Amino acid sequence: MGVTQSSPAGTELRLPTELYKSIADNLGSNDRCAHALSLMSEFHELATSVMYRNITIDLSDMQGDILAAKLASTLEAKPELALHIRHLTLRRGARDICYRDMISRSPTATPESRGVDNVQYYEYLRRTTPYITEKKILPIILGSAKRLFMFKLDYYLNNDRGLPWTYWSGFAPELQGALTSVLQSPTVRHKTINAVFGLPTGLVDALHAEQVVLFLIGLATPESLSTDRSDIASTGGIAERVRGGSTERLSLVFDDLSIPATVTYCTSPSFLAHRTLHCFAYNSHGSAGFQRLQAALDRLAPILTRFALSFQPCIATHSPDTEKLDLSRLRLQRMSLFFATDDLNDHGAKLALETLESLGSKSNSGSGRCLKAICLQVLWMNPALNDEDRDGGHWAGWNKVLGDLAANGVEEIQFESIGYKDAPGMGPDLKHYLPSVGNKLVPVYK
Repeated sequence: MGVTQSSPAGTELRLPTELYKSIADNLGSNDRCAHALSLMSEFHELATSVMYRNITIDLSDMQGDILAAKLASTLEAKPELALHIRHLTLRRGARDICYRDMISRSPTATPESRGVDNVQYYEYLRRTTPYITEKKILPIILGSAKRLFMFKLDYYLNNDRGLPWTYWSGFAPELQGALTSVLQSPTVRHKTINAVFGLPTGLVDALHAEQVVLFLIGLATPESLSTDRSDIASTGGIAERVRGGSTERLSLVFDDLSIPATVTYCTSPSFLAHRTLHCFAYNSHGSAGFQRLQAALDRLAPILTRFALSFQPCIATHSPDTEKLDLSRLRLQRMSLFFATDDLNDHGAKLALETLESLGSKSNSGSGRCLKAICLQVLWMNPALNDEDRDGGHWAGWNKVLGDLAANGVEEIQFESIGYKDAPGMGPDLKHYLPSVGNKLVPVYK
């Protein structure tokens, strides 16, 4: 649609400018409509602001490096364009991380000898070592974006643990300086760091913003993070200090392989004293990591209201004698739980059920109960199973535990069955298996 359209009488009817602004606000940075709108002189500035509003620098391949270089060149030539950048994400890929690690270890090794599957990209990285993207290009982009609202340093790789980690010390000094400036900027209101290790403690302490997300991070020299024992133990005053008016919302995500000292530090009263803990999430590979998780939950008990626990599909063993979580001290408002199963009779399902049982203990019931919502996300590993295959005694325990929670104040129990988005009728008949939950049960099929 152009700026004008013909009316029945043949005259031109101009659409209100506000309508074009509304359309532009709903376009993405890479939307072809935004590029088309930019060709119209009247709306060039508006469309340009849309195209630069949300920038993702994805260094997963050679094309990502080339695009980053073009962006840096453009911002140097027209610095006013950088003022439109509000959201900026810096991301790396598995191939980039692997190849750069190979080159750092053996710069002269041929790609054939290393089993490289993208020789062109490997040779490109080797030619640009020391990495010009980190030494010059990224600092230009980060330094130009003076009006950032949200910044995300996303180096998380959803893959096996064989890949090398990304360490802060591995960044070029120029990139370290540029990242520090952005992360410590008081005008950047949302800050996220995903899967970067060896982070300076002072940098993490200075991450003040409306919203901070620390996802599977590691702090430098963890042995020096000797938070005072009295500080760790004296959690009683945190709730009062946090309720005193803090507007900083913090979300923490850790797993069994997280550095213990980092988990301890980030869940300590001193670190949380002037932050509101929005959510604490933990990815578990089995009960072997429960001792560390329990210690963190005990420290967070006075202030934690939202807890998300994921049991990974690779859990191998479970027995009644294994370590169990005790959530009875928590004053949760919302609990999320993810696990994978075939028929609710495997290890992850049993650990999940035991976790829910601990929510219903006497010490967490009555007037002290705060829990209002539970979200269960169940990945059915064999979605072809019918209800007869899933039937038996395995649902009885779930019906009792969830029924007790519903009777003790939980207002909604959402049960998401993952694997049935296109065939919800094939999913388990939750109303049949969980009758004690009644109308508080919300079945969802994904």
